[in-house]
Amino acid sequence: MRSFNDNNKRNISQLLAHILSPAVEVLPNNRKRIMDALLWSATTDRDDVDSHKYRLPIWTPRAVEFRNEWLRNGRKGLRHEHMYPRNLLGKKLELLAKKGNATPDAIYDLLLKFSHAAIVHPDEAALLNGSRLARDLPHPYRKNEDADPVELLFSRYIHLKIDLKFVDFQGDELIDENIYYLKDGVFNWDVIRALDFDGWDGR
Repeated sequence: MRSFNDNNKRNISQLLAHILSPAVEVLPNNRKRIMDALLWSATTDRDDVDSHKYRLPIWTPRAVEFRNEWLRNGRKGLRHEHMYPRNLLGKKLELLAKKGNATPDAIYDLLLKFSHAAIVHPDEAALLNGSRLARDLPHPYRKNEDADPVELLFSRYIHLKIDLKFVDFQGDELIDENIYYLKDGVFNWDVIRALDFDGWDGR
């Protein structure tokens, strides 16, 4: 399967494997800084293009509406929101390293499953922050390592009743066909499977 920035994710996997290797001496604070930057790049950069953070395929309906207004009057405020919090993905990477399994392939598999972002309205970003879910998952997904990766990825949006839809771009024009990944707390598995998107093996 391929991601919209597959080459970038593969390269990041190699870099992360290097700094997580027990054979490489990296101070903990430097490792954290490098990991944070690379995990940011994994959702924002399209291969060799730096900062692709507002041209992603997952948006909330409110973000789409906001963008239409935003383009006309110059307002800013859309948020690039990591669907699976980066701090939790960092913990998964550290656990791989602790078990001696932080290979480029294993890291790439994690990035395909969990390193995704959605474009959300500023109020939705505030809702995530106010609910204390900016850096955590809701119950019962919290600390549930056996849960379906797709459910983990979408769990905060299900909990807060935030819809997510698929969008595409033609040049600078956003194409919205009202195709939903998640609507009213229910997955559209047909859409997820049909897109064959980023490691979501689906059902």
